[in-house]
Amino acid sequence: MSTNETDPDAVTVARPRERFGSTPVERDDVKAQEVFSGLRALMDTLGRNHDRNERAIILAMACIGEGWNTRAQIVGASKKLGFDPKHVAIIVNRGTGPSPVRHRWWADADHRLHLHDDPMARAS
Repeated sequence: MSTNETDPDAVTVARPRERFGSTPVERDDVKAQEVFSGLRALMDTLGRNHDRNERAIILAMACIGEGWNTRAQIVGASKKLGFDPKHVAIIVNRGTGPSPVRHRWWADADHRLHLHDDPMARAS
């Protein structure tokens, strides 16, 4: 809470700030629950056969494939799945770029991520 400088008796309540990773991914709807269920199953299937970098890359690619294609959405989903969100953010940043040889996905003008092997993304 803070006081209003023009009226010292008035009190304003600060609106809660949107949390990092607060995205449509966090909505409690059926589609999101289905996607999370699929992502959890994928991560369980991978088990400990892959290192944490590979698991983060696979998670990011799966999120992009499901339409959760912003950095905030991917990081938010990763946090809910028990990943270190800072680590996933680094993986997403390093994997983003124009070269299919060096990068796994690219960002459009709206900062939405698309897999390099997705021919439909370039058409839109």
